[in-house]
Amino acid sequence: MVKPPRGTLTLYNHYRNMTIKEKIIHNLKQGTFIKNGKKFIYQRTLKFFKYNNLFSSFSDHKKKIKNLYESFPSINSIECITYGNYFGSKKAPLNEKSVVYSLGVGNHIDFDLVVANEYNSNVYLYDPTPESIEFMKKFISNERLIFNPYGVWMHETTLTFYTPKYGGSSSAVNHMDSNSDSFDAKCYPLKKFMLDNNHDYIDYLKMDIEGAALPILKDLFENNIFPNQVMTEFESPNGSDKDKKDAFLKDVNYVTEIAKKNGYKIYSIPYEGPKYYSIELLMTKV
Repeated sequence: MVKPPRGTLTLYNHYRNMTIKEKIIHNLKQGTFIKNGKKFIYQRTLKFFKYNNLFSSFSDHKKKIKNLYESFPSINSIECITYGNYFGSKKAPLNEKSVVYSLGVGNHIDFDLVVANEYNSNVYLYDPTPESIEFMKKFISNERLIFNPYGVWMHETTLTFYTPKYGGSSSAVNHMDSNSDSFDAKCYPLKKFMLDNNHDYIDYLKMDIEGAALPILKDLFENNIFPNQVMTEFESPNGSDKDKKDAFLKDVNYVTEIAKKNGYKIYSIPYEGPKYYSIELLMTKV
């Protein structure tokens, strides 16, 4: 299996695999470092020691994630194309008619900007976090970026989102290592948003939603909604609860088996940062 050039992998992991210096420069350009710089350096230092790869070999759970990762072919530049910091299939390139959903914004939207500006496709973005709502005000003039300040869940509800202790995006699912900071946000099923937008299919679904992607994708598949391409990250539960971690692996196997039975080819995404804390996959149904 041919891996993409190092530059491609670096582009995909352009933020999470940056050096501290590169992240500071990135956040200076985004305008967030002056506000959060001291907190950022403190949290990243703690995170470096907590999630260092040296300790992964001592965890039976991480060994299982590693084995699962290696059961899928690695992403490669022959069959796949990059969209900013994410991947897609060369057999189904995006265009101005593509239906693209982007769940999870954070404060960097390289993928969304590439799809909107270079492929002339509308992108439907969903993220209820206050930081993302404020961040997206910068792009209000871009009519192809259709942002909605709501979360996605299996049913309509209000969820409490918690801020992670070591930096990163807020989560309503995976918050064992969270601060006391929290906020409530309205969440709806993805199929409701599809109806609102007059969509009966999805060409490309990107999910980076801090622990919620796995139950949401499981719900979509069980309701016979199969996007042509799914780019997602499944974050393992924090903490030491073995039952939750075993259930996580069981659900990943369940979802990927459904995907295979419905014609998806699944690629694993190499990651040079702290390994085996999550599973990043591209599923293509083309």
